[in-house]
Amino acid sequence: MNIFQKLLDVFERTEWIIISTSVFTLMHLYAVIAKEEEYLVGKDVHVLRTLEKLTSVPKREVRDAASQSFGGLAEALGNKIFSYLGDYWKQERNTYEALEGFMMSVGYITSKCSDISVENWL
Repeated sequence: MNIFQKLLDVFERTEWIIISTSVFTLMHLYAVIAKEEEYLVGKDVHVLRTLEKLTSVPKREVRDAASQSFGGLAEALGNKIFSYLGDYWKQERNTYEALEGFMMSVGYITSKCSDISVENWL
């Protein structure tokens, strides 16, 4: 089991402070393994799907940490992040938490992805 899987397992816990801290830990590892994308978006470990879920949870601190982590991932992957996000941009957001988490994610991705263009958002 690699470190990403271990961190993803922590996200199943209920203590928001542990989840939030683990998300920040994860964010600082992206640059180290950006060339090994299967660890980020592979079949067995899918950091993006986990972050997507965490941007909609009730605890704001967790949503913010997950959104900042999206920014860290965008910084590491560049505009390739958009090819992995798939339908994340098109999902309907029916709760305040989901909408806020999405808006924060967009902000962090935009601020951290240096080679972003309008086409990436379409």
